[in-house]
Amino acid sequence: MSKKQHIVKLVGILKDGSVASTQQADQVVAFVDRLKDPYFMVAQVKDERRLVLTTPKGVYHVGKSLTVKNLYQGQANGHKVHISLKKLVGKVIYWA
Repeated sequence: MSKKQHIVKLVGILKDGSVASTQQADQVVAFVDRLKDPYFMVAQVKDERRLVLTTPKGVYHVGKSLTVKNLYQGQANGHKVHISLKKLVGKVIYWA
């Protein structure tokens, strides 16, 4: 049976947990799928070659793609995961 692709949109948040505006793009500390009780949370590691994806099922490190700019890819709980981030928004694509 083939796995189905799922796409989850993310928004950038500030330290206080509020959504970042255009003028605050350089202050984004993480990306979440929803503000209240987020399921997906993505934070960038300081070296910018890895992301940390946090879900209720665990914490996963996702590495930067060597061929595509702004794409991180890896495995999370046995599922293939792609993460794409811009300044204020992003998306998680996974196959399950």
